[in-house]
Amino acid sequence: MKKLVYLIAFTISTALSLQASFRETEVKVSEGVSGKLVVPVKGKPQEAVLILHGFNDHMDGVGDLQKQLAQSLADEKIASLRINFRGEGERNDSVITSTLESRLADAEAGYEFLKEKFPKTKLGVNGWSMGGSTAILLIGTHPEWLQSTVLWSSGGSNSTDQLRESRNAERNALIKEIITTGKGVSKSWVDITMTREYYVSWIGFEAPDYLSNYPGAFLGIRGTEDFLPLHEPEWMKILPGSPKAYHVLGDADHIFNVLDPERSQGEAVVKITTDWFLETLRN
Repeated sequence: MKKLVYLIAFTISTALSLQASFRETEVKVSEGVSGKLVVPVKGKPQEAVLILHGFNDHMDGVGDLQKQLAQSLADEKIASLRINFRGEGERNDSVITSTLESRLADAEAGYEFLKEKFPKTKLGVNGWSMGGSTAILLIGTHPEWLQSTVLWSSGGSNSTDQLRESRNAERNALIKEIITTGKGVSKSWVDITMTREYYVSWIGFEAPDYLSNYPGAFLGIRGTEDFLPLHEPEWMKILPGSPKAYHVLGDADHIFNVLDPERSQGEAVVKITTDWFLETLRN
């Protein structure tokens, strides 16, 4: 009987060890900025990716898609760091006190954490929605830091992104309230309190001002049903580096339908992104 129990325990332990291709650890990235570091169990990673979440989200991303990306990268022996931006999400009661400057500072801290942890590795960045805008700030401000970039449904221009909403009376009333009183509540997937400091900080942000500085590899992924414009064709003309490309997924919305199991294109997004980092960071 003891032999049988031992054999069962050994079999379960062996199965779990085979399944665990990566190790995930909670880390302190900087003051107020938490993160999760994912590394492959076997071998020392030669590449690492910084993963930046979208507006009022968390490090795992909508539908855990960025967590899935981290695991997919680890399967290919690529390390990653996901961070929580300060002043957003449930951890801040959905009161947005982050700014363009604070998001950039948090992303810089994430880069520095990875660089200290893996000083000889090639580094990439993934950003989703406002995380994409933040990645654009990062690669444009520090063009030599990162060798490859993949953006998902990225914001790109304060003027063109908001122009599409300029005739939305409800949105205009919210903006007026934010500017005149210091805050306003946006009715979205949750009630989100937008602060003046947040809103004003993004005025004047134009992606081309930053992308023109960046010499590395670049991939944009977006769905045909995204509420944001298709910026990528214009970005291809501006980006000086190579390779550069964009991928448009038919019938995919801003979050790639990840909350609808029957229509989700999240798996495709993760595979395209993983393959891109493999090609541009490893080769």
